[in-house]
Amino acid sequence: VEVALPVFQMGSWFALCFCATYIINVVAQSGQLDIHLVLPDSINAQMQSMDSFLHSKLPNDQVHLGNVSMPHITLYLTQFPKENIAEMVLRVQDAMQQIHSSAYPCPSILSNAYVTNDWGMLNVSLTSCLQRMSDIVVNATYMLAMPNQTVPSWVYELPEPERSLKIKMVQLYGSPNVFSQFQPHITLAVDTEDTQPSIQQVFSVLPYTPPSPFL
Repeated sequence: VEVALPVFQMGSWFALCFCATYIINVVAQSGQLDIHLVLPDSINAQMQSMDSFLHSKLPNDQVHLGNVSMPHITLYLTQFPKENIAEMVLRVQDAMQQIHSSAYPCPSILSNAYVTNDWGMLNVSLTSCLQRMSDIVVNATYMLAMPNQTVPSWVYELPEPERSLKIKMVQLYGSPNVFSQFQPHITLAVDTEDTQPSIQQVFSVLPYTPPSPFL
């Protein structure tokens, strides 16, 4: 399969794809860049249906799937100095060739929906191929990331040894969720305001049927 060239730049979006087989995007998000895997249309449709349900129950939900953002699986989320972004995009492009030869196809399964603090997510099975995709992207780009990044506050709320492991990942790679701490998921909702009902209550009745393996 040939790599689709050139890289198409649209504002803060950098779309990189192997034709129509799968797409990796690099997207600006709250001062960070999110290198992530875009999902098949069939999965997107189901996620957007769930998004509509969630917004009907949680008017202050900050996630808007389908119009503001697309459902995705983050492979690497970190800060890059502005002067390193162009080089980072080129390295992700090169990494896709390695991903295609060693981590694709990649059957993966969405399973349970869950809430962590104010975040509602769908768990994605941690397959060896997804782990490989993340590892390849991180290894190709982490040296370009911003050094000495702040550990996210939620990391300090984790039990040991997970807390120390994620702190070490931030210190080394600028992200708590890489390598041994990679935890693939799809973010469905972020709500810090609604209490009646709360995000926990809404997710307990979330209408969701896990799809067949995808990718």
